[in-house]
Amino acid sequence: MSKPTTPDDQKILDVLNRAVCKALDRKRRLGQYAVVWRNGQVAKVPPEALPCIGQPKERVRKRD
Repeated sequence: MSKPTTPDDQKILDVLNRAVCKALDRKRRLGQYAVVWRNGQVAKVPPEALPCIGQPKERVRKRD
C-alpha cells in the first residue's frame, strides 16, 4: 500500500504529468511515434494513438 501524497508531492506529480502530456502532444503534432514500456516489453505507439490521460487542470498562481 502506498502512503498518502503530501501537497508538495501532488505538485511534483502535476508538473511531471503536464510535461509528459506536452511531450506526447508535440510528438502527435509532428507525426512521430512514442516508445513506451507496456506489459514488460518495449512498444511503439503511433502518433494517432498517443494518449494524454489524466492531464491536470492548469493552476494559475500569482507571484507577489
